[in-house]
Amino acid sequence: MRSKYLLFLFAAFMLMSTIRCFGADCYLPLGDSVFDQHVACADTEEVSQNDSSFLGNMRVADDFRILESLTSPLLWVSWHGRYNDPNTVHASGFNFFIYEDSGSGTPTSPWDTTVIKSWTLPLSQVNETVACTGYPHTYEYCAEISDGGFTPVIGQTYWLVIQAELVSNLSEFWGWLPSASVLYSHAQYVAPDYPLGAVDIWTDTTNPAMAFSLYAEGSAATPTPTSPPTHTPSPTDTPVPTMTPSPTETPIPPPIPSTGIFGLLFLLMGVSAFLLNAKLSFRGAAPESQ
Repeated sequence: MRSKYLLFLFAAFMLMSTIRCFGADCYLPLGDSVFDQHVACADTEEVSQNDSSFLGNMRVADDFRILESLTSPLLWVSWHGRYNDPNTVHASGFNFFIYEDSGSGTPTSPWDTTVIKSWTLPLSQVNETVACTGYPHTYEYCAEISDGGFTPVIGQTYWLVIQAELVSNLSEFWGWLPSASVLYSHAQYVAPDYPLGAVDIWTDTTNPAMAFSLYAEGSAATPTPTSPPTHTPSPTDTPVPTMTPSPTETPIPPPIPSTGIFGLLFLLMGVSAFLLNAKLSFRGAAPESQ
């Protein structure tokens, strides 16, 4: 019974060692960040939500660019957001949209017909977790990029929209939190249905960058100058030069005693012989002194 219990503990430890944690309850398996814009908890959020009662389809977008080759598509995204009212009913889910870059520092237009990837997740699948101690109603999120992830062209600029599904009732809003890291172009928004002034072209947000991170399976792999001609390493492989035998393939000869041990042995033998000789000499000289 005890052995089964220990085996269970070991299996649980191994499972926990293969996941990466964000926040208290937010887990991403084997995720290594390949793009980061860290949250600025003290700054004001940018409202980004689909709201049939008041705001309409308001989208905030920020750009990203992957500069190193990846071992997998982009598989997960994490971000931060805030509700403006403690009594707000939380979002029912989130919509995600990816656009290409227009070449002018904005997503492509028109905003409603040039999306290259989109997906929607319920709130139960975005791991909404309290974050930013001291800043009420602030949460961290992480979620899977659906349908096998997204494979970017290395070095190309894309734009990500994160949008809450939330009926505001004229006073309750969810906003995407900004980042202090401005890596590329200024963040953009559209609000084509906003009753106090529709904005149907991409326009600068108040904050220059939004807080989000992107993750892929395993670490980002930098290009290697040369590779073995007969072996393509898998994402978990470490390339081994083909002309150098593996340490496990080379027989290891039995250890040869160090010459220092023999030297010490001979020294001890010499000291013993000297002491024995001195003792005999002393005994032989003693009668002559009487």
